[in-house]
Amino acid sequence: GKAVSLGSLYKGVSANLLKEMPSSALYLGIYESLKGQLLAPTSPIAGNPLLVYLIAGAVGEGAGSVVRAPAEVMKTRVQAGLAGSTAEAFTQLASDPALRSATVTSWSTSILRDVPFGAIQIAVFEGLKIIIVQSPDVNFDTNTLLSEAVLGAAGGFVGSLFSAPADVVVTRLVTQAE
Repeated sequence: GKAVSLGSLYKGVSANLLKEMPSSALYLGIYESLKGQLLAPTSPIAGNPLLVYLIAGAVGEGAGSVVRAPAEVMKTRVQAGLAGSTAEAFTQLASDPALRSATVTSWSTSILRDVPFGAIQIAVFEGLKIIIVQSPDVNFDTNTLLSEAVLGAAGGFVGSLFSAPADVVVTRLVTQAE
């Protein structure tokens, strides 16, 4: 097989940062804000925290996906060797109507992956915390970094189980024009 250098493992890292940082900021910012509003005593669903987490997670992830879609196309193009840099991938995306159309198509498909994932991941995370805190027989401090990581991993695991098929479809759509 072909030797892999450490540098090649980071090919497209700037595009990946462009993909993840703004979309994660939108996701978590909107999630926390909407969660607070939906858990307020005046909210008709305040008594159903799981539903609140699912709705807030889905809305936050939907907003984040608007930023993530074009950045995902750029990242994929750099990592696949179809563009030499993030800037070149951006230029390709901006100047190629077919690529822009494919981006919109992949975004519409990625919503089927990202929105359920974001909703499920955060709902499992928050739900497990509630169950643990309310269980007198469980001796588990939910406020440590390790426990947050374990609960986050559990949420990511469950979310991934539901979103893996859509992820395969998104990857195929992003690369089909090549």
